[in-house]
Amino acid sequence: MMRDLGKGAAALQAPGPLVTVITVTFNAAETIQDTLDTLAQQEFREFELVVVDGASTDETVDIIRRNGEALPCINLLSEPDCGLYDAMNKGIARAHGQYVIFINSGDGLADAHVLADFAQLLSMSQQAPTIVYGHTLIEFQNGSVFLRRVRNLEYIWHGQPTLHQSVFFSLAAHQRHRYPYERYKISADYAVMAEMQLEETARTLLWDRVVSRFSNNTASVSNRNLWSRISEAWSIQRTILGVPLPHRAFSAVRRLATNLYYNYR
Repeated sequence: MMRDLGKGAAALQAPGPLVTVITVTFNAAETIQDTLDTLAQQEFREFELVVVDGASTDETVDIIRRNGEALPCINLLSEPDCGLYDAMNKGIARAHGQYVIFINSGDGLADAHVLADFAQLLSMSQQAPTIVYGHTLIEFQNGSVFLRRVRNLEYIWHGQPTLHQSVFFSLAAHQRHRYPYERYKISADYAVMAEMQLEETARTLLWDRVVSRFSNNTASVSNRNLWSRISEAWSIQRTILGVPLPHRAFSAVRRLATNLYYNYR
């Protein structure tokens, strides 16, 4: 649908949905409904939901299908995959939106106005951004909540400026940069953000807005494989970003300290 939103709204005038939300699931029957609820509550409806399921053996797929009335925009694929990043690449291949955001099972959009506010942000932009980084609410198992504010763009030399759940990517840019899951099992998202942000034509925005909520699970892949994550970040900083050795060493120590903080707070 064409919308007349004035100067700087070219990104909102292309055909198709404005946003594709990509959700990756595998045996997520206990968490998927909460995630779907945050999407069904969005007041802005020009989005599609691509769910990439890794051939779940529990009730995950049935739950997703039962949400078809509340979310008629669901595009469901359920088949075996090679892990999270392979599934995310499949989601990119099926996306039709101008922007994509990854909200996986257990996580959710922060409130019912996120996508509407994102559309408004684009309407006020003179030039369509490549990446939009926002804030994240991290929910811990003990019930506490921490606001992880987006870092400045220079933070990319150490890590992701924000959590993956709070990033809107241009679909066109993401189609050029797929997740290299064969090389990076844990930090392929960091590699892609680094590549995108370094593109000569990239336009990156820091959005002073909470975009998503993330459930911090100390049993997650990243936490179970801390040393692999540090090693992969080291490789990304060396080969993609060209970070000098002393700074890489400092970054590794900082990453270890951050992990300890989040797991034992």
